[in-house]
Amino acid sequence: MSLFTPSSIQRAQAQRDSNSKRAIFMHKELPSSSHVFIRNDALSKKPLIPTYNGPYPVIERNDKYYKIQLPNKDVNISLDRLKSAFCITSTTETSDNSHQYITRSGRVSKPTVRFASGEVM
Repeated sequence: MSLFTPSSIQRAQAQRDSNSKRAIFMHKELPSSSHVFIRNDALSKKPLIPTYNGPYPVIERNDKYYKIQLPNKDVNISLDRLKSAFCITSTTETSDNSHQYITRSGRVSKPTVRFASGEVM
């Protein structure tokens, strides 16, 4: 009698197929983010090497991978290595140099900022 019957082979293939389709964790902001960080999966990671590299712009989105624009080329990277990046798009306000105070020693002093009514100046 054979150990491998056609029904046992089919059951083994079904189990293998179900294991290969495991769910991966994905942040809820990842599908809408314009830039992403890429996890560094080096085996011999040195102490001061960052865990994530980036941010890099996303070119194309697929079900299991994103196409990312690296400095030299475009690369397909699996979703489990990606983390959404939140970039600040607004510019910061420039300080007005007309409110500078020059001391007797020649140093430039910034004016005192007071929050009388709870507003940020």
